[in-house]
Amino acid sequence: MTEELAASIPDEAALDALAAAIGPARHLGLDVSEAERVLAERDGAHGPAGATATGRAARAALTKLANAAGLRSGGVRDLIPDPAQRRGIDGAIAEVALILDMDGFESQALALVRARARAKGLGPIRWIAALRDRRPARPPEPAQPASHLAAWKSRGVLTRAADQVRRAIDEALPEVPEGLRPVYSAAGEGDLEARIERSLERLIDAAAPQAESPPDYPYWALIGRVQWLNLALFAFAIVSLVGGILGFMPVWRIHLPFFRDVPGAPFVLILSPLIAFALTLGLKIHAERLGRSWSSRIENEVRRGVRVVLEAEAFAPLAPIESARAHLGEAWHRVL
Repeated sequence: MTEELAASIPDEAALDALAAAIGPARHLGLDVSEAERVLAERDGAHGPAGATATGRAARAALTKLANAAGLRSGGVRDLIPDPAQRRGIDGAIAEVALILDMDGFESQALALVRARARAKGLGPIRWIAALRDRRPARPPEPAQPASHLAAWKSRGVLTRAADQVRRAIDEALPEVPEGLRPVYSAAGEGDLEARIERSLERLIDAAAPQAESPPDYPYWALIGRVQWLNLALFAFAIVSLVGGILGFMPVWRIHLPFFRDVPGAPFVLILSPLIAFALTLGLKIHAERLGRSWSSRIENEVRRGVRVVLEAEAFAPLAPIESARAHLGEAWHRVL
């Protein structure tokens, strides 16, 4: 290998790196006229001195582009740091959560499961519940968790969520090179709210059908039958008590541990309401637990989906910009 050829290799590498950097730099909106001029002079360079001068000019032009893109010799880092992006995304998630009102969804879901459990498991006790529910001047609205989810846009707009993203960008702008500030500022404008809204619509449309099918439990119907049997036992005890008092029915007695000859009818009249109360309370607790598990599964799916949506859409316009910076940095580091 001749001395002239050996001396020209680093200069050729610098020129190749500069050629690779022009596309990303142009995508960033940087001035590439100097870089294009250096490349245009590439073929006119003769001899080692000319090649060295052209190589030096290529390195200088490439370094100028790298500095304008905010690149450092230690590596390529995002101009909006990850903690700032996290704060913006977390703030936007909090604002979206207020609009989706997942606490209201949980209340609707629990009410729906409780209503389903009462319809199957209360038996004759539902008459008492119906009398109680008639007392308010206005009857409660039927629980519709799916409709509550689907009506999320009627509870607010996404401006405050988008403002959280814009605030994260604005806070990072002082660290952004002056030539790139318009590009980064534009990332928070435009159709940010519309993009988030479209993605949230797809998410809610996928989750709402699950909220239309509340869970069921086969033993609720069995509890309802036991409630009817308990009512029959209570009625029999009333008849027995009245018959014993009037003398046309014998007074029957039962033997309990530590208690003997306990009158059966009064004992059953006390025991039967306690059984009804225990069955009703157990039904309520079980329905509450089952409903909470069901609603939590849907809630967690929606919350995870909201985070995915905002992580994908919040800083999406910056992805091609950071990709261009990465390619420019890769070209620059080849000649450092």
